Amino acid sequence: MSAGPCVLVVDDNAINLEICQEILEQEFTVFTASNAREAIQRAQQHQPQIVLLDVMLPGVDGLEICRRLRQLPEMRLARIIMVSAKAMLSERTAGMDAGADAYLTKPFDYDDLLAAIHGQAVAPRKP
Repeated sequence: MSAGPCVLVVDDNAINLEICQEILEQEFTVFTASNAREAIQRAQQHQPQIVLLDVMLPGVDGLEICRRLRQLPEMRLARIIMVSAKAMLSERTAGMDAGADAYLTKPFDYDDLLAAIHGQAVAPRKP
C-alpha cells in the first residue's frame, strides 16, 4: 500500500473493487466499501481526499451517498468522482447536482481515471 493521498473506492462489485485497488495502490492509499454504511464509515474514519463512487448500488444509491458525504465537514473538500455505466446527460447532471466533482462512464481506462482524480477534464465517450 502506498503512502500517497487516500482514495475510497465504493462499488458493490468485488471484482471492480479489486481492479481499482490494484490499479491505484501504486500511487495512493486505497480503502474500499461495498455499500452506503461502509462508505460513510470509512469516509469518516480515513477522511479520503478522493472518492470513486459507483452510482448503481443496492439500497442507497451513489447519488444519495454523495449527498451524505458532502454533509460531513471532513468530506467537503474531497474530490468525489461518480463512476457508472449510465452515460446520458441527465444522469451525469444528476451526479454533479448531488455534489460530484467529476463523472466517469464505465468502462473507463486508466488514463481517464487518473485525469479525473487529478482534476483534469475527461471528454465524454461517444457511443
